[in-house]
Amino acid sequence: MSPGKKNQRGMAAKQKQKLRTAAEVISRLTWCPIVHSETGGEVAVLIGYDDRVNGPMEKSLDDFVPIQEGGDIPEHRIWYFRKTGNDDQGDSDDGLETNENLDPAAQLSNVEIQELVLWDRKGRADKLFSDSGEASKVISPETIANVRDAMNNMARLEAEKKEKKRLREKERQRKQQRQKAKADALALLGLQTQQEKEPKPQLPLERYTWHKTTHFEFSCDENAWVLNSKASETAVHTSKDFKIVSWNVLFDFHDKKQNDDCERWMAIVKELEQQHATVVALQEVTPAFLIILCASELVRTEYAVTAAPPFSSTVSPYGNLLLWRKNEFRAVSTWLCRDGEKNRSNLAALERHMSGEILLVASVHLLADKLGSSAAAARRRELSSVVGQLQTLEGRLCQNENVVVPIIVGDFNANEQQNELEDGCFAGEAMVGNQPREGFFVDAWTLLSGNEPGYTFDPQKNPRAALTRAQTTQGVEPKRCDRLYIARHGQGGKINHDRKLEVELVPLDGFLLGANDELPPSDHFGLSISFGLGAQSRRIPSLTNPSILGMDAWSASIESSNDSLLGIQLGEREIGGVQISDEQSSLPIPHVTLLHGFAAMDSRQATNLAIEACGKAVKIFLEQQDRVGDDGFDLSVDPESLDVFAHQSSSSLVLNLKRHNSWLSHLYSSFTKVFPRCHHQETRFADGWTPHVTLGNFATSNTARNKIFEIRQNAEWITDRAKLPVKAITVFKRHKPDGKFYAISSIPLCKKPSIDRLSRYPVLNDGWSSYYEGQSEAVLGEIERACEFTAKNLDCTAKLCLSGSHALGVGVSGLSDIDVVVHINGDYNSSEVADKFFPDLASRLSDVHPTAKLRMRTAGSGTSSLSVLTAKLFPSSPALDIIPCVLNSNDGSPVDEKSIMAFNATKDLMSMEQSFGERSSDQCMIFRSVLRTVKMWAWKEGIYGASLGFLGGGGWAYLVHHVLSDAFLSGELGPGCNGHDALLFFFEEVKKLDSLILSAENTSLDVERAKARGTMCMIAPVSLQNYARNSTPSTTKATLHAIKSASEDSLKRVLTEKRILERLLERLRESHRFAIVATVKLQKSLKTSDGEMAQAKGWLSTQLLQLLLALERNSPGERHPRLYSNSVRQDSALEVSFSFYIGVNGSSASMSGLLKEWKQHIQTAYPSTPCQFDLAVLPTTNLQPLQH
Repeated sequence: MSPGKKNQRGMAAKQKQKLRTAAEVISRLTWCPIVHSETGGEVAVLIGYDDRVNGPMEKSLDDFVPIQEGGDIPEHRIWYFRKTGNDDQGDSDDGLETNENLDPAAQLSNVEIQELVLWDRKGRADKLFSDSGEASKVISPETIANVRDAMNNMARLEAEKKEKKRLREKERQRKQQRQKAKADALALLGLQTQQEKEPKPQLPLERYTWHKTTHFEFSCDENAWVLNSKASETAVHTSKDFKIVSWNVLFDFHDKKQNDDCERWMAIVKELEQQHATVVALQEVTPAFLIILCASELVRTEYAVTAAPPFSSTVSPYGNLLLWRKNEFRAVSTWLCRDGEKNRSNLAALERHMSGEILLVASVHLLADKLGSSAAAARRRELSSVVGQLQTLEGRLCQNENVVVPIIVGDFNANEQQNELEDGCFAGEAMVGNQPREGFFVDAWTLLSGNEPGYTFDPQKNPRAALTRAQTTQGVEPKRCDRLYIARHGQGGKINHDRKLEVELVPLDGFLLGANDELPPSDHFGLSISFGLGAQSRRIPSLTNPSILGMDAWSASIESSNDSLLGIQLGEREIGGVQISDEQSSLPIPHVTLLHGFAAMDSRQATNLAIEACGKAVKIFLEQQDRVGDDGFDLSVDPESLDVFAHQSSSSLVLNLKRHNSWLSHLYSSFTKVFPRCHHQETRFADGWTPHVTLGNFATSNTARNKIFEIRQNAEWITDRAKLPVKAITVFKRHKPDGKFYAISSIPLCKKPSIDRLSRYPVLNDGWSSYYEGQSEAVLGEIERACEFTAKNLDCTAKLCLSGSHALGVGVSGLSDIDVVVHINGDYNSSEVADKFFPDLASRLSDVHPTAKLRMRTAGSGTSSLSVLTAKLFPSSPALDIIPCVLNSNDGSPVDEKSIMAFNATKDLMSMEQSFGERSSDQCMIFRSVLRTVKMWAWKEGIYGASLGFLGGGGWAYLVHHVLSDAFLSGELGPGCNGHDALLFFFEEVKKLDSLILSAENTSLDVERAKARGTMCMIAPVSLQNYARNSTPSTTKATLHAIKSASEDSLKRVLTEKRILERLLERLRESHRFAIVATVKLQKSLKTSDGEMAQAKGWLSTQLLQLLLALERNSPGERHPRLYSNSVRQDSALEVSFSFYIGVNGSSASMSGLLKEWKQHIQTAYPSTPCQFDLAVLPTTNLQPLQH
């Protein structure tokens, strides 16, 4: 390098000085403030910084707090310091009006900003210290732009603050105006202000929840509106024609100078009296309007209402109101939809006297668009909720062979330019996907011949509408906001141009109320339509019509959402040594996506309806398929299934399943028919939906193809076609905190077995367990994910090991739960695992599945007790019992006695399977069929359940295995036998037994105790636990009696019996004089959980065993009591209860005395029991019919 260049570089380095820090600048300005040259006062300084939310912002130096003293602005986010200019001094005081829309930063030039900035990080300029930054002291263009942005942001935030303050003041004034209007209405009627007698219900803050409400009728005797008065005895039905009126009455007028609410509401009431409609739906009803309406003599005499003074919580501060003529209709039920704390739509099921037709009338007031924002998505969500509630109620009412007509009426506020409602799903004709469809509802106004446009909101004709429009949007175009829709007959989605034949009610005439007034009483015109009853009388649901291939009104109209996913969850984790899942995806488990974003499940109702709709789609698919086996379906994969899907910025390595799996296309088609608005998967691929399993994502296609080459070179990769078993379809929902999908339901991909379809031989085949395993697929996957998450946080590993019925392959839906042993390896002892792993696991499950039922309990007693986490994640899934087993990280052996017990419990079942597997797989199949059948028979006989002193699943499995294993070994059951022969042989052999004591060690303490007490004893072969440890003499006697009474005819009769509770009463009356009814009750509240209910039921089981022992001591010999294991659950609006029955034959006096003592014992032993416990003794002849 030349000496000249060296000198130039040295001079440049010398000029580039270190910039003083922001902290130093703050210290300098604090201790040596800048003084104004003319006034001598201090000059205010602003700090410019980067705000993570609002962008460039400024704060006064006097208000700045350092980060170490609790401030929120770190030093590295400070960009500049500047003096305040004239435009920072606030409003001018010269009396001139300033232009509020003027950009505040536009009043400063770049030169002025250069003068104001004292320190600039970006430009390395420092005007406070001479030895700091660049010598030029020039402010960077980026900082000048930041100063302008900061001034604009500060001005915008200040304007927003003022606007919020103005809106709060406006709402306060409106509230005062409503209160004044209510007081004026009372004064006008000569009444005094009344206090609300009806307390506001404390409802959960959930989206679109439907709550059953009440209705009111006026009582002349009490001179007041009363609850649920009976229908008038003079009910008449003189005509098939009737009229429906809908009107938005405008809760308050925007023009405070023209406050004429009472006068215009009186005019509305007068118009309604003249119409004398059969059904009236009103929107924007306030308590003040309600007082005026309910003071009408006609309303008091002829109408029932959903709200009446002083019961006005459903219309406070405003809401919807339904009225109907009580002499023509009676209310079956009334409902209110709440979105959080807000009253939204309401609904009434009205049955016509004498003829029996039922009108399902829903009154809606959907959200209106605001200036610059659309509420279309919110309108669709609420409308879908209304349709879902109509669909649910219609399905219930049609079961009684009623003619049901769903109607939706009210203020829809729909966007007519975008045909928001006429989308081919809700109403109208449109292309849905690639198919022309017509919606489930028909617009009644369009069925009237020669009808006018029907604009109910017309700013050009209605001065009140013009003022309302000025407050919301700038347009003056008229709209048909208020409409009336009637459910049409199902046509399979096809277009029917003779549309009057589609509806049960035929519109005869229609007109607008208030349209001819010079100053209408509301900003909306009322809608009045007269109807006649059609010639057809459908007695099947119109919103869930089977002729529409499974599509129902709710699933057709529901808005899509990226937070939902429908897929096939695979049981296998790998194939050919390759992991078949993408750990980085939002669903990191093996799966095939069917529909992504098929439904917005933002409420409990929407979630339940989505699962129900998916179940319908699976049912339709199975009915259309020719090959349906007990084990469901398989996915075929061959060596050439590896493929690459290229995206814009990445590529995916997948298993392409389009070949060899034609049934997948039929399954996908079934779901797209049910959810016609969901096309997300089709739009992702040029050739339409392509079924695949994602193996991983790569930056480029070449990288992904290199991975394929690497996999094919692996010796473990498949060389021929392989199978991936599929058992269920899983519904997933996104968990917002981590963005991952988690299962909320599992739908078995096989036909549900029916007890009515048993063949001539009453044996439950493998189809029963296949359906049960399909229900269990998703819940096992969720437990496994939660265990992996918990173990990772605790730096250990966790692996699930199935036990019980599921491991044996004998699970039965509705009867069997899932037993899981969690093998935990890590540097923890057993006490640390109990203290950390299970609480963390329960916390994780409750976080991901908020509605899950979780409870910790102890199984067994003394040193043989085990900690069990019981979980029921979904309503349709079996419950799980999760037991910990801590293993030594070195040799994998259990570390303590409890872990040994859990470890050996799985070996008990393995020994049963191995004993058959060594000889014949057919023998194992026969064993499973017989065991399923025996378990179902025992449950229906009321002798099933270890917690109540009978044999549970393990006990019956051991007994069946003991009998059949010996018979297979001795040849008594030869190669040609079937399940039916083995079932009859089992009962004949057990009948020969005088006791149910089975053990390889006849000298064990459990065996000796059982012989002495006359109870059952069954010692497991490996764990040596007693499957009948809770048995008592009376439960043993009941079990033996049921077995000895069994015959081929009685087996089939018991297995196919549906009237289980009725049969329980019959047996009580036949065998016992008295019945002891033991009941626990829980009051329903927002804090009452399903876990508490399950805990109360478990507590009751423990008390029953103790009571049973006390009864046995007082009833020797043949007068032993009989406990029935069938529980009766009864739900009401206020409480839920569980009851068990014990049949006794002692005297009434002795029973009453014993129960009194037992009640006192319970109260003393459990003074703080969270449930209400009750014991009652009744003559069996006085028992009332039971209901589930």
